[in-house]
Amino acid sequence: MRTNYSTGPYVVVSMDLEGWLHRGRRYEFWRFSCDRLDRDGPRWPRATSWLNEYLAIGRRILGFMNDDEIFVEGFHEEAAKRLRPKAEQMDLFK
Repeated sequence: MRTNYSTGPYVVVSMDLEGWLHRGRRYEFWRFSCDRLDRDGPRWPRATSWLNEYLAIGRRILGFMNDDEIFVEGFHEEAAKRLRPKAEQMDLFK
């Protein structure tokens, strides 16, 4: 994945669905723990960067309180083997 403000490419290490309550309404957003795709080593991938407060709207991943956007550019097979994510963590990308 990469961002519209020219950071990345990243591989997603984990995703968490978070939320906050405002005036009786719950707002949910995603937090991504990421690592640089171009980093290497025995502990790769591990969380070294975080992208917080993103909403899934249609096929887009948009910043909750800003104009940020995340673009999913592909699937990294080696990272998936090493991380073994829970099935529900990838639901956002379906």
